[in-house]
Amino acid sequence: MKNFVFILVILLIQASMKAQFKIDVDKKPEPLPPKEFVFPRYIETKLSNGMKVFIIEDNEQPTFAFRLLIPGGSAYDFDKPGLAELVAEMLTKGAGKLTAYQIAEKLDGVGASLRITANPDHFIISGSCITKHIPVLLEILSKVLIEPTFPNDEFEKLKPRIISAIKNEKARPMSIASNLSKKIIYGEHHPYGKKKTEESIGKIKLEDLKQFYKQYIVPNYASLVIVGAVKEKEIVSLFNKALEKWEKGKIPPLNLPPIKPAPLGVYYVKRPASVQSTIILSTPTVEITHPDYDAIDLASSVIGSGFAGRLFRTLRETYSYTYSPFGFQTSSKFANRFACGADVRNQVTDSAINVIKEQLLLLATEAPSEEELNRIKKVEIGSYFMSFENTEFVASLIQNAHFFGKPMSYLKEYHKIIEQLTPYDIQKVADKYLHPKKAYIFVVGNPEVQPMLEKFGKVYEYDLDLKPVTGEKAKMEKVDLKPNELIKKYLDKRGGTDLIQNVKTLYNEANAKIDMQGQVLEGKIIEKIKSPLRKYQLVDFNMFQSEIWFLEDKSWSKVQGVVEELKFKEHDKNLFDYAVLFDPTILEKNFKIDILGKQGNNILVKFTSINGFEATVYFDSEKFIINRIESVEESHLGSIPVTTDYLSWETVSNFLFPKIIKSSNPMYSIEIQNSYKLNEEFDDSIFIPKQ
Repeated sequence: MKNFVFILVILLIQASMKAQFKIDVDKKPEPLPPKEFVFPRYIETKLSNGMKVFIIEDNEQPTFAFRLLIPGGSAYDFDKPGLAELVAEMLTKGAGKLTAYQIAEKLDGVGASLRITANPDHFIISGSCITKHIPVLLEILSKVLIEPTFPNDEFEKLKPRIISAIKNEKARPMSIASNLSKKIIYGEHHPYGKKKTEESIGKIKLEDLKQFYKQYIVPNYASLVIVGAVKEKEIVSLFNKALEKWEKGKIPPLNLPPIKPAPLGVYYVKRPASVQSTIILSTPTVEITHPDYDAIDLASSVIGSGFAGRLFRTLRETYSYTYSPFGFQTSSKFANRFACGADVRNQVTDSAINVIKEQLLLLATEAPSEEELNRIKKVEIGSYFMSFENTEFVASLIQNAHFFGKPMSYLKEYHKIIEQLTPYDIQKVADKYLHPKKAYIFVVGNPEVQPMLEKFGKVYEYDLDLKPVTGEKAKMEKVDLKPNELIKKYLDKRGGTDLIQNVKTLYNEANAKIDMQGQVLEGKIIEKIKSPLRKYQLVDFNMFQSEIWFLEDKSWSKVQGVVEELKFKEHDKNLFDYAVLFDPTILEKNFKIDILGKQGNNILVKFTSINGFEATVYFDSEKFIINRIESVEESHLGSIPVTTDYLSWETVSNFLFPKIIKSSNPMYSIEIQNSYKLNEEFDDSIFIPKQ
């Protein structure tokens, strides 16, 4: 009975409260009052050896952690990629009188950790333990830094493990695509573009590690950050004692060369049996201290910031091409790149690339709405603020700012910097750095997707070791043929010296079809060619027209009504085109000819003019006609690769001429069907532009 009365009372109280406080279940709760962001307190000091120290006292738990940053890292590998990583691994494999097992045993015995990694910009040595075991951890740190023994038996065990990891990486398409993007965008000889290989690891000797350690693992320019339940004087004293014998060295400042991107194009790695394609579109951006860096970072988030990003809303929600698209900008000191992409089904590889390019173009040409940008800003700033719950995040933030040369005020005002960026700021940097015309395309996937990629420009094929499979950098068989012999074979196939002696003029009225990212236009191309060294070309696509005049040692072009004289490489290209079609003997007289070798059914020959124009010609190894010409043309977007495929040839009055030609570059492809007439009458006035 008592229980019944008690329950009744409770129900009456609840009913009374419900009547008094009516709850609207459809109304969203109001946000809590905003709190002003206050950057955590930290202490700046120095060790007796001059090393910069940052201390963050955190007394919530009796724990301790440190992070030691030493400039250099794998950027100093030079011609031995993987060397810095091996040094980092070997430092804990023996030190003083301790073996690798004894080091691990001492650390495990007190629940401590010690980790050493080599990044492109620096080494990071980090450790943690509970405060009462700080002396044990620092004793091990001291021995590892100052007395490493580099035991040969550990070295011989480590190298196969590294090589095995390299082999395993070939099973991860995203790693393959990412590594290839670094190589292509930064340049294969740039420290950021290099990658350790089975071959490079195999060549590294134990003595190389000892020399690297002696020269680069020094306290000069290093910094230390300490977090935990510690007192400044006590912890500084402990580190001074632990590192007092760590000798300074003469390490040069790390000034990396400018990046040297490869030509724009599609970089493809064939991976048989893949049921999906890994796609990355990437562009070079700026160093981390550049004024545009933060705006590019926010633009990258507009493209691929998780659920709020445009690729999520298009690739995933609209088209169901993928589950987890991405977009980001890297954060290295001297150079960075933007990258976005996804893993998609083989059948939609080209469609997914088109969608990504559409989103990049949209952001580069139209500012995002205030609503969209504010949503992205909230994600970025909210994530930044939430990370301050982790004191080790704060510590690394401070240390990285010091290393990158950013003022501490930047960290405190970062949220305000992001808030002040406008939609126009985002559109401006997207146009400058993320425009699809500047994007390199990287694809790892099944051979069936390769034909889909040709519409996006020249396809450079690489193997799983990131070595070129085709082109002049790939492996070739030696060809026992002299340049003059090859040119004669080509001329004989075309009709011999009669071609030069009996064909005085050539008239070509061609039908052309241009494909610009799915938009197809039809037009005409008119060519009038006359011996010696005269050519006129009109390209007419109604809304777009251009003209070229070529007369002996002069060339002109007319685009959008403006006539301009072409010089140097551009003039040499006109001379090369004339020679290939009309008089091959000119190639011997005006170009340096290098026979590179045989690749498949083609003999690759490189032609270079005195002004630096270059073209690689693929001659059929049996018929000696041209199958392909690859060249690089300069534009306001940089180096643009152009691939011209000679798809078929036809006989006209006993002479052989190219019938169907397809030319491709990253912006568009054009297919031309030629129709020739020989020895028409032309007046010489047509080979000079009218004033």
